[in-house]
Amino acid sequence: MWSTAILSVPRVMIGAVSVGTKAFFAGGGSDMSVDGISYNTVDIYESATNSWSTATLSQARSLVSATTVGTKVLFAAGFFNDSSSDVVDIYDSVTNTWSTARLSIPRDATTATSIGTKAFIAGGYSENELSPKWYDQVDIYDSVTNTWSIAHLSVGRTDPVSTTVGTKALFAGGVSHQTTYAPSNRVDIYTKNNYLF
Repeated sequence: MWSTAILSVPRVMIGAVSVGTKAFFAGGGSDMSVDGISYNTVDIYESATNSWSTATLSQARSLVSATTVGTKVLFAAGFFNDSSSDVVDIYDSVTNTWSTARLSIPRDATTATSIGTKAFIAGGYSENELSPKWYDQVDIYDSVTNTWSIAHLSVGRTDPVSTTVGTKALFAGGVSHQTTYAPSNRVDIYTKNNYLF
């Protein structure tokens, strides 16, 4: 059975994620261009009561990456005011509170996924017309220790996708700077050690 609902603001390039009984639709832009308006709106659907509410990101931005790790949801990076963002908004579903963190490098068009207690924000692009960059950077958030670390993809690329299966996190495709804007067939695979968090 299908039904419909309405977001509080129409927008594209939204970050979407869920935790517990809540689904979040965060950020986004008024259109697909870099000249569009960016939003800080977060529409929250509560499945237990079939109700909607709103919250706000600390910074308006489109092209937001989102993932869930433990009881927390992360909305990372994105495009804001003609530049890339390093902001990470973190919602804790247990305490119903928001906090912020910073990525090691501002960028947009990243991908995010989680495995175990760790969330990964990988790849991306810097909005700099004079010297655009494709990043291999992977920012890793540990939800138990509330700390960040850094790893690297084998090739820097923008717009990769990611998912988790079993004990592995996979980061696939995208556009690589080493192939002159051509699509990439590279897949980087992180394997979680079952004996470690």
